[in-house]
Amino acid sequence: MTPDGATIVYGVPSGSPETYDLISVPAEGPAAAAVVLLEEYRHDPFDNFDYEWAMSPDGAWVYFTTDSGDLYRVPTIGGEATPFSGAMVIGGDVTDFAITNDSQYVVFRADMETNDTYELWVKNADDTYFSKLSNFPDGNVNTFALSPDGTRAVYTASVGLLEQGLFSIPITGAPGDEVQIAVGDPLGDIDYWGDTLFVTGDSQFVVFERERIDDDQVSSTPILGPPSSEVVLTSDLTSMSEWEVTADGSYLIVDGDLSYNDGVFSIPVAGPASAIVDFNTSGYWHFEHAVSPRGDYVAFVAGNDYVLEIFPAGGPASAGDPITGDYGVDDFMWAPDGSRLIYRDWNDVFAVDVDGDRTPVEIGGYMQIDGHTNWTTETLPAVGPNGRLIAYAADARIDGELELWVGTTDGSPVDYASTDLL
Repeated sequence: MTPDGATIVYGVPSGSPETYDLISVPAEGPAAAAVVLLEEYRHDPFDNFDYEWAMSPDGAWVYFTTDSGDLYRVPTIGGEATPFSGAMVIGGDVTDFAITNDSQYVVFRADMETNDTYELWVKNADDTYFSKLSNFPDGNVNTFALSPDGTRAVYTASVGLLEQGLFSIPITGAPGDEVQIAVGDPLGDIDYWGDTLFVTGDSQFVVFERERIDDDQVSSTPILGPPSSEVVLTSDLTSMSEWEVTADGSYLIVDGDLSYNDGVFSIPVAGPASAIVDFNTSGYWHFEHAVSPRGDYVAFVAGNDYVLEIFPAGGPASAGDPITGDYGVDDFMWAPDGSRLIYRDWNDVFAVDVDGDRTPVEIGGYMQIDGHTNWTTETLPAVGPNGRLIAYAADARIDGELELWVGTTDGSPVDYASTDLL
């Protein structure tokens, strides 16, 4: 949906399971006003070179790659799709692209000049500025990320099998303007598979993963360097399975093991690694955790008693606030604004105002004896932007017949004539 809520863009299957049409329609309808933006757009989850599309943050454009390897764009309200990436050598491809949060620039990785030599390029949305950002002859830019403030791009590069390191450059820069902010070998290759390169929300630090022979490690470095400022954040951990950075960029939250004891850990992004906090003080494996969209809290359920607790993102573990009693929490999630924690306790759904007194509020009303709230990937509850309105699927009236229910997370009546709840 566009930021102003006026237009919805969605895909529907077309022709074959690997293709779909991309359609734009006014949010207020009518359906007859729908416009086909792209026809038979390819979608193959088993293809590593799958085409991709993204809406610009201002909602004005849909950018997409094609089977010809080019980057195109089309107005969200409909119109002619036009090439955006520019002329490339025969066989050239745009493999990845990203749009700055102000929608002013598009950065993309492509072998525009020499086949299989992938560099980083930038072009502005007005089509008046186009520049190469990197220059590694006989080498490649492997992966990249943009700073949230839209001023810099960071990227990894290699020449042959030799890792060149991690670099930072102004969005409007040119080769030679980059600064190295982390070295490659022999400290260990900087991982470029998956989401392993992240710029913090304040655009001050870059968090990345290194591949090592014994175990992988997560490091941070200032976005302007120098490489000597790199801090290995997870040096105390035996292993890790996943990690993320809080929205404000202050803490690294890691699911891993410390001396082979399972836990969820918080480490300051700026370091040191010794400031690590383990939220799992139960001595047992943990069930699940979730970081607040605001980045200020971590919700956690221990595997020994399934009690749902809320911790400050930076700890200490002793500040954990138990929300539920023993046994019963099956699933939980944060509201988009981070103001409320939603959880399922047996068959019912509850909400907790984390900024209030944290008293659980039951959302559902009557539930037949075998009824339950469905909480799967396909039917995850949807919560409104300010955390008050919630929609969920439940067989509350007839066993096995799921219906869509709407409630409020603060227990107030639903007024369908008002937009205040949104």
